[in-house]
Amino acid sequence: NAASTQWTTGGDGSFDDAPSLAAIYFPGIDDISTGSVNLCLTANASGACTNSEDCLTVTIQQATEVSAGADQTICESETTLLDGEAGNYANLLWETSGDGEFSDATTLNPTYTPGANDLLQGSAVLTLSAFSSNACDDATSQMLLTIDTEPTANAGTDLSVCETASVDLNGNAQNAASTQWTTGGDGSFDDA
Repeated sequence: NAASTQWTTGGDGSFDDAPSLAAIYFPGIDDISTGSVNLCLTANASGACTNSEDCLTVTIQQATEVSAGADQTICESETTLLDGEAGNYANLLWETSGDGEFSDATTLNPTYTPGANDLLQGSAVLTLSAFSSNACDDATSQMLLTIDTEPTANAGTDLSVCETASVDLNGNAQNAASTQWTTGGDGSFDDA
């Protein structure tokens, strides 16, 4: 029995179509920071009757937020302390794309120990999920753990030479960015 209808807000949000009964409301910054807003629907009378108004309260809950932290690079012989952050959550869970282990997969900052497959692949994707404590969606975040192979050096077998001779060295190194010979004596290298 209304000639027209109109939605109004007690907050700072906006309606997509305020005269429509099926309007959509977009909460404003103040609505979100306050945590609630009153919305009222007015039915305008068409004749001698008075207008009618009814209001409802919309409670606005904080969204679940999560960050797995920045990507990290470690040596294959190391573990890593993860740097997760989260807000507005009920529970947490870390998961790995590899086969490593978490010291406690339900805390923000567990230690991760790479598994054999992680070492073979040279990396693992670690995912932190935060499960919502309210009507908002759960949230997930990922970080890449890169695992560098430890370098090895082999100077060769011990040698005996005459005091007037030079020593031809034949070293071997793996997974090295560079190599360097040093001496415990006072001799010199042609190309250390």
